[in-house]
Amino acid sequence: MRRSLAKSIGSLVGIGGVAFSITLLSQSMRAVEAVGGYCASGGPYQIRQSCPSGVAGAFPLAIIGGLVFLGLFVFCASDRGRSVAMLAWSALFLTLAWNFIDYGVKGGSGGGAGFLIPGVLFVLMGAAPLFYVVPNMWKSFLGQDPNQSAAPSPFLRYSGLPSTSAPAPAATPSWPSTSGWGMPSPAASTVTPAASTATVAGTSSSGSDDLASELERLASLHRRGELTDTEYEAAKQRALAHGGTT
Repeated sequence: MRRSLAKSIGSLVGIGGVAFSITLLSQSMRAVEAVGGYCASGGPYQIRQSCPSGVAGAFPLAIIGGLVFLGLFVFCASDRGRSVAMLAWSALFLTLAWNFIDYGVKGGSGGGAGFLIPGVLFVLMGAAPLFYVVPNMWKSFLGQDPNQSAAPSPFLRYSGLPSTSAPAPAATPSWPSTSGWGMPSPAASTVTPAASTATVAGTSSSGSDDLASELERLASLHRRGELTDTEYEAAKQRALAHGGTT
């Protein structure tokens, strides 16, 4: 119970940390865009445009912190919850793509069409995983198994090819029997070994009038294991009822 509660808290902290890191990275990027789209800090040369206060440290903190919090979420989340981790990729690139496109459309010093190109590329990179993650999340929401394959197609049903959606039923063992033309007999295909043994035990001594010999024969078959207890008792009762003729 405590372990489950700790993992639940850890996964929530991981999600919150990833969201905070992406927000910090986005705001730092917009701060740089506000001063022209580029800046520099430190170094022996004269700097034309200094970076806003705190931006130089915010970028690495947001990137490293985001990876740490994402790892915490993956460690604490359940198997189904781990698939949501892919949304962090989409959230990061779509957020940065919005910053690029917004700054490229508004223009300004350093802005323009040059920012629209990376914005479009980041949209494609961020949207691609959604085609895989969102359908699986919807299946999990409906209580379905995301790894369950769809129903077999009509081509597989009528082509005779094996289908992976459901295992083939196990074949019931039967005694081989053929008809007069050498083909398997439909009526004999349903006879199981136990039933066939009982039939042999009940009919092999037809015409014998010696009850004692019949009972001895049945007892011998029972000792050798060719007759089960139930089959032996049934055959013995029939022999007694018919005076040795089964």
